[in-house]
Amino acid sequence: MGTLLEETLNICSKDLYQSESTAEEVSKALKRDGVFSGEVVNRRKDGTFFISFLSANTIYDQDGNFLGTIGISRDITKEKEAKQEFQNIVNNAQDIIYTANTQGKFTFANYTGSYVMGYSGGELVGKSFTH
Repeated sequence: MGTLLEETLNICSKDLYQSESTAEEVSKALKRDGVFSGEVVNRRKDGTFFISFLSANTIYDQDGNFLGTIGISRDITKEKEAKQEFQNIVNNAQDIIYTANTQGKFTFANYTGSYVMGYSGGELVGKSFTH
């Protein structure tokens, strides 16, 4: 058993992701654009998964030779779970809850709000509440 540094240096980057397709997506973006920024599902050493926000860039030397990539990944699992719980509370509330933009158009309406106004699902989004 090596040190943490030795273990880390011997990890193949595709083994950090839940699926090989995610590893390929990140790799293609880095080759095509030199950057990747977005949500991915990563794999821990113990095999469990977590949602992270990854920001990665390619690195070149002063002569333009490719040196490698660098990335920063932040575990956002708890934030995603909290957002989902909040959405469930809002959507299942018995009160009318909506948001509108400065042009007076609905940008969100919960199920109760849509139902009371005679709409279903996302039908109310984009409609004006001022006329």
